Formats: sequence, C-alpha cells, structure tokens
Amino acid sequence: MERIDNVAGVVLAGGRSTRIGRDKGRLEIGGVPQWSRPVEQLRSLFTEVIYATNDPDFDSPPGLKVTLDEVPHMGPLGGILAALGATEAKRVFVAAYDMPFIQEDLVRYLVELAPEADVTVPVIDGKLEPLHAVYGQVCAAVIEGRLEAGRRKIIDFYRAVSVHEVPEGDLRRIDPGLLSFFNINTWDDVERARRLIAEEQV
Repeated sequence: MERIDNVAGVVLAGGRSTRIGRDKGRLEIGGVPQWSRPVEQLRSLFTEVIYATNDPDFDSPPGLKVTLDEVPHMGPLGGILAALGATEAKRVFVAAYDMPFIQEDLVRYLVELAPEADVTVPVIDGKLEPLHAVYGQVCAAVIEGRLEAGRRKIIDFYRAVSVHEVPEGDLRRIDPGLLSFFNINTWDDVERARRLIAEEQV
C-alpha cells in the first residue's frame, strides 16, 4: 500500500520510566531498542516521520526527522506542539514511543476517518487515548495557550477544538485485542511484549 503523504507520523518520546528504573525506550524488545519499533512501523505508513524528544543528545538514524520540545518539561503536550511545528503537513498522527505493537490498518483507519476534525481520538473503556490519535494544525495555537497557562494535561484543550471520538467497538473490529494500545510501563509489560513477539502473536 502507498504511504500516506498528507499526514506526518510522530513518535513521542519521554516519560521518566520510574517503574522500570531506566530509559524504557532503550530496552531491547524483539531484538531492537523499543523506541525504534514505532518509528519503523510509522515509516512504513507515512512519507514523513518525526521523533519528538527532550533529549538533545538523541542519536538519530539516517532519514529520521528529530524535533526537540519548544516548551521543555511540559510533557507529551509539549511534544505534540513541537511535532506540529516541525511539519508542513496539515495533520499529524501521534503515538508514544513505548507502544511496541502499532497496527497499520488501525492507523490508516484513524487518519482517514474524520479528516475534518481537529482531533481524532480512540476511546477505550470510556477513556480517551490521546497518545494514539490524530491532531490538526489548528491545535497548535490552542496547545501553546494551555502550556503558557501551565496546563499540561493533553485532553484539557479538547474542549476548544472539534473532536471525533472513535468508539471501542470500531477499534476492535480492526484490532480485536487492542494491542495497538499496549504500552510498556513495568517489567511485566516488557516480558509480555517479548513473549508475544517470540510466540509470533504480533
């Protein structure tokens, strides 16, 4: 399938990995560092992929665009703002760097579902999933205002833009086990991810 060229793919790095005790992005998952798994998954989907990080010493592989947070230490919202500012694409698909099992079909579905919306966001168990979502450029100014006010929670700015929520049932039709939303927070998660890969379940 052709890669998407009117939306940029974004991998959002960050988090203190307090429950693991080291940078979970550098943990080996399936023979590669975890941060590289979503990068390669999005590279197969998008012509432009951006890695948003707070780490100025990040050693970027060839061909990967890296952007540093415009407003440091503001969490994922700062990374989304930086990614929007780093591309001329009208929209970006954002995924967290600790998500090892991004599903291509689901990403395409989210990108194509509601191009008129400012935000397209999955809902699982009644909760929004803002780090596996699509954001339009109009969000940048709103996010900037929130950060200037010291408000870092991602979904707080949603009330100021148009949002298309994607029900869990629709997500499960494409990704029955919702593995797209599995993320690594603990050593148990690391072992589960390694086991799923070893058993070729993903």
